[in-house]
Formats: sequence, C-alpha cells, structure tokens
Amino acid sequence: MTRKPRLLIQTVIRLRPIQIRARLLKALKRKHSFAAPSSVRMRRDFKLIDFIDDKPFRKSLVPITRKIHNGSLSNWTSFDGSDLEAYQLHGFNFIWNSECSPNVDSAEDFVRRWIAACPAGRSPAWAPYPASLRIVNWLKLASRRGCEKLAGDGVFTDSLALQLLKLEGEIEYHILGNHLIKNAAALIFGGMLLEFDGGRRLLSKGLDILDKQIDEQILDDGAHFELSPMYHSIVLEDFLDILNLLKSNSAPADSETAVRNVISKIEDRTRRMLLWLKAMTHPDGGIALFNDSAFNEAPEPAALEKYYTALTGGSPVLPAANASFKDSGYHVINSGGISAIIDAGPFSPTYLPAHGHCDMLSYELSYNDRRIVIDTGAFDYHDAERRRVSRETSSHNTVRVNGGEQTEIWSKFRAARRAAPLGSSLKETDDATCFTGKCRYVIPRVTVERNIEIGKSGPFDVTDVVTGGAARYTVESFVHFHPSVRAKIESSSQGEAVLKASAGAIVFRVIAKGLKIELKKGKHFPDYDSEDEIYVVCMSGEVKSGESFGYSLVFD
Repeated sequence: MTRKPRLLIQTVIRLRPIQIRARLLKALKRKHSFAAPSSVRMRRDFKLIDFIDDKPFRKSLVPITRKIHNGSLSNWTSFDGSDLEAYQLHGFNFIWNSECSPNVDSAEDFVRRWIAACPAGRSPAWAPYPASLRIVNWLKLASRRGCEKLAGDGVFTDSLALQLLKLEGEIEYHILGNHLIKNAAALIFGGMLLEFDGGRRLLSKGLDILDKQIDEQILDDGAHFELSPMYHSIVLEDFLDILNLLKSNSAPADSETAVRNVISKIEDRTRRMLLWLKAMTHPDGGIALFNDSAFNEAPEPAALEKYYTALTGGSPVLPAANASFKDSGYHVINSGGISAIIDAGPFSPTYLPAHGHCDMLSYELSYNDRRIVIDTGAFDYHDAERRRVSRETSSHNTVRVNGGEQTEIWSKFRAARRAAPLGSSLKETDDATCFTGKCRYVIPRVTVERNIEIGKSGPFDVTDVVTGGAARYTVESFVHFHPSVRAKIESSSQGEAVLKASAGAIVFRVIAKGLKIELKKGKHFPDYDSEDEIYVVCMSGEVKSGESFGYSLVFD
C-alpha cells in the first residue's frame, strides 16, 4: 500500500461514526434548508452580570477592523488574510478590544455593516464556527447599557434568528471537540434570549449537546481533553458565559430541569478547570504554549479567575506548590526558584488530532518569575512549512530518536499512528522533587523514559533512556530558549559540554552529559502570524539501548 492511502486509513479508523457520517454528508454538499422566521423579538428582561469585555486580540486584524469602521473596506470578505483571520473577524471577538472597537457605538456600527455586507449563506461569514462566535458576541453586546436600540432593532433580531436556524442544521459533528461547545453556546444563548418559532427547540438542542459534551470533553482533573491551554481557556470562558446566562435569566418551564442540570455540571467542572489553568500558568501570568496554543487568542488566566469569582463568589486555590494531573498527564514543580510545567499526556483525543504536537515529555521552565525554556508555539493553520515545523518533535524540549517523530503527523490537522503515554508521576523527598514519565514513539518504535530532578536549590537535572529492538540509537535532545535569552558554547570536552546563557540578570549553564552540544537558531511563534528568532540547544550522540544520557540546567 502506498503511503497516502495508509495514512488516510490510519486516520479514519480513529474517527467516531458520527464524524464519518457528517463528513460524507458535507462532501456530498447536502444543503440544510432554512427560512427566515417571522415575529422575532428579544426578551426585554434579559440581563448578564459583567463578563470579560476587554480581551487581547490578534494584532494583524486591528488595521482591518479600522478600515471597515472608516468605510474604506466595505466587503468583509475582500481583505487579504488567512482563513483563521477570517473566522476571527466574522466571529466578532474584536468588539471586546479597545484598539478595534473603542465604544458601544462603534460595536453597533460593525454589526450593522456586517448585516448589510454579508447575505445569508455566504462563506466564511456564515460558516458554523464564526457564526457561533458571532451570535454569542452580538447577544452579549445587546445586554450592555446603551445598546437598547440594537436589542429592539428588527433587522438585528431577524439576522440573529436566521443565523441560528442555519447553524442548527450545520452543527460541527464532523469536527467535534471545542467547535461543538461553541455551537451549543450559540444555540443556548439564542434559544434563551430570542422569542420566535423554533427558539425553544434550539435551546433544548443546545442544552442537550452541552450536557453530553461536558462529560466527554472535561477530564476528571479539570483539563479540556484537547490539552491546549489556549483552547482550555476558550472553553472555560464559554462555560462561564453560559453559567452567567442561565443563572441571570429565568428559563422556560419545559427547560428548567435541563437548565438546572447544566448549571450544576458547569459549576463543578469550571472549578476544576480553573485549577488546571492556574497550574498551566507561568509566574508572569501567561499560559504555557503546549500543543496548539498562542497568546492573544483567549482571555488571560487572571481575567478568567475574576469572571469565575464574580459568578460563584470564590476562587479555588492550588493545594500545593507541586501538583500532578493524572488524567491529562501534566505535572507542575515549583522548587529552588524554578517553576516547571511538564507534559506527559497523550498526543490528542483519539478521534481529534487537529491540535496535537509531538511534545510528550517536553516542558516549559521559568526561573525567578522569568521564562527561560519555552515551547515553540503555533504560527497558523495553513498546510505549510511553519505549521509542520511547529508540531515536530525537534520543536519541543524533548528527545528525537534516529531523526524520527513521536507521532506520524501528515497534514495540518491529521495524524496517523500516534505516540502513547505509558505513565508518569511526581515524587517528593526532603532534598528534591522528581518526575518520571514514559512514552512509546512510533518512528522508530521505541520507549523513551525521562527523569527530571529539581533540588531545593537546583539544579534542573534531566536524564533520558531509550529502549527498543535495536542495539544503538542516534538521539537528539532539544532545549528552546525564550527570545530574551542570549547563549554561547563555553567549553566542550569528552563526556561533558557546557553552554553559558543569560536572561537579564539571570545567568545559567547547560551541561550536557555524554552528548555533543550545538547552539542553533530556531523560531518561536508566540502569537498566530508572529515569529521571533530564538536560540535552540541541540545535544546529540549515539547511545546503547537502555543507556542513560541527559543534561543539567544550573542557575548561578
């Protein structure tokens, strides 16, 4: 069998039946028929308590929104941007960013311009994901003081109802995951706040989807199952918005039981989700960039915690400096000025590989509240070089064996054979905290074990072992430095190589044990469509199966 069909088969056999059916219907271009409803009204008594209305936003879209606002770009689909940018633009997240939309009047103006410029059914404007974003954002906007005219505008409410009816027939069952949460949120918001024929049906459908997906997507340790701190934050905000809506407004009598059930589940899960997010947050207040994660795409952890506290009256606190999240496979160590977040979890949910990276046994590290070792991040979702590079094993702080890959990624959202975690744990002693984790690679078929030990006053010791059917393996161990780090090779001798680096007043050394050390230039993608040049340490050599190798980070 040639390579492409094999990869496709290896991918498809992991999909859910509902995904396969939805993809076949989509391929056959089966259309969902919908008609404009009559007598659409918005509830006059609806309210929301303060939500997150000041968000970071992708810098590349700021000039686009300004052109639309001043009338120099009348066609919302004519700008020269990526599909991802189009989704963000048509999703209307930008109205919560003061650079794009400084006040209520400008936000209302954007809404009216969009309705006039984007007739029903046009893509990407009416695609299900941006439509779901837009519906919730428009209804949140309508709840703001000063937006009474918008809430009572028949053109506005008619457009919302039409968008909801189209979305109802295009729920993203071909994708699932966080997209389904977005779809459900839009149906719930629309069904609760708009009164028209079919509104109650939409509410019931949204609640049913959400009820099932909360159990499916939120692991017992609080992690969203796609294991991206960015998407975790996005889903957490979705849940908090829904909780805000359902607790602040009375539900129709025939939906009261379902609403109470969803409220109970959200209150339970969001507490755990916030704890997990806190653990994935560096001392500088920003998230770790594991898997598909980037800055300025989701609310900051502090903003989410403030929102959670406003809705529930309190905020959970991590019980200890060190923590293990066994269901997601993530571990956190805080010792001797070092804050380390370690990834020993699965590549992705079995049926949803879209946002997974080859980052098993990788880590991010801060020292004295400053980021030192980082993940490469994610540049965009084009099927192109930067997308491929950002997901490779060599773009993470882990081990590559024989030049292969942990997981067989073959397209921008697809993966065939997957690496598998084989267990991980933390152990604390009087002198140190020790992490141990194992995983099985697919190219080549080997098992890699990593041990990380952090003493009370350092250093950060990493020891790896590769075992498999061959007698010897070529190994490469990578460390990616934050853009602020400057580095140079200090010495190299048989059995040990030393690299000296600094980040401001912080000075440290990387000491390789039994490996050759090289300093290379690499890329860091902190935001979508943004890149920085960084230093990457590559330590390489040939080792016997079962022979240990590694390095130490020693802070002066």
